[in-house]
Amino acid sequence: MKFIVLLCIVLSISTIRCECLKECCKTLAERPALSYTFYQDTGRFTGGTGKWAIETRTYSGQGEGYLNPAKQCVVNVGVLPANTYKLGYCKDLMHETTTRPCSFYLDPQDESKMCGRNDFFIHGCQCCTEGDTTQPPVGGCSAGCIIMNIENRQKLRVGDIVHVVSHDPNKAFLQEMPIEQIDA
Repeated sequence: MKFIVLLCIVLSISTIRCECLKECCKTLAERPALSYTFYQDTGRFTGGTGKWAIETRTYSGQGEGYLNPAKQCVVNVGVLPANTYKLGYCKDLMHETTTRPCSFYLDPQDESKMCGRNDFFIHGCQCCTEGDTTQPPVGGCSAGCIIMNIENRQKLRVGDIVHVVSHDPNKAFLQEMPIEQIDA
């Protein structure tokens, strides 16, 4: 009985948190466009300025395509193709039964670099659970989209530029960032 009561409390709290975030895109304050960089081989996402600065670990791709620039042209597996993207719009996406608030469409600026792939976003893995992190669950949450926690997605804005490059010159970043800082 205690287990059932505890389970109901936990489910209620996460449902309330999800309800609060369902309209995340509508709550974002306007600001001038900023520039960010995503590194395919490490998942490092960096850029912005002031309160919109981001320096975090994200990921893209799944299976053998997970953070693997050599697999960027493999549909539904590879990392987001190297290119420059503009955040085209913000949408509180629904995927199956999962809400992914503050999901940003990545509009490629050079179609010739897309390997025939399309429909990429920056989004979370799950709403309101520990799965809304940059640590992928078994099977992952990315068929090429960038997976980022909600706190950092809320710093992004429509019009921002994301440069996706293959190799991170600061590979030590992974060793410097403890795993507990990645989860959020």
